[in-house]
Amino acid sequence: MAKPPTAYREPGRGGAGLPAAEPARPLPPALLYRCCDPAELPFELVGELEDPPGPIGQDRAVEAVQFAVAMRRKGYNVYALGASGTGKHTVVRDLLQRQAEGAPTPPDWCYVNNFDDPQKPRRLRLPPGRGSGLREAMKRLVEELRAALPAAFERDDYRTRRDVIDQ
Repeated sequence: MAKPPTAYREPGRGGAGLPAAEPARPLPPALLYRCCDPAELPFELVGELEDPPGPIGQDRAVEAVQFAVAMRRKGYNVYALGASGTGKHTVVRDLLQRQAEGAPTPPDWCYVNNFDDPQKPRRLRLPPGRGSGLREAMKRLVEELRAALPAAFERDDYRTRRDVIDQ
């Protein structure tokens, strides 16, 4: 069996540009721990430190998300791939939030039943913040109709007209 190369191969004709595999060697304990004197640190508590301006070491990822957020055409999406807990969701949310702060509030879109074609609901464009009012008004209307409709069909004048039709 051939021994794996131990040197870096340059990109180009003879190499792939990747480090060559090296045989595993145990690390001495001195390299596994680095002692730090707290007196040398320029702060007392971690809370005194300013938050970093963004995720550390993720400049390319942040730049890619900023580019995606700037796309103002339909059909573009953002897909953030990475290990759990690396801040993907936070980065995308923060960038979208910053973008939204400088933009006008978008309208509310409400979808209502289309009685002519129930498979294609009708959309209503409402001023920002008015959609929840419509939803609550529709809930009240349905509650009122649940009580009013049965009562209307139990009234004497309705029964009299129904009896005339039935004869």
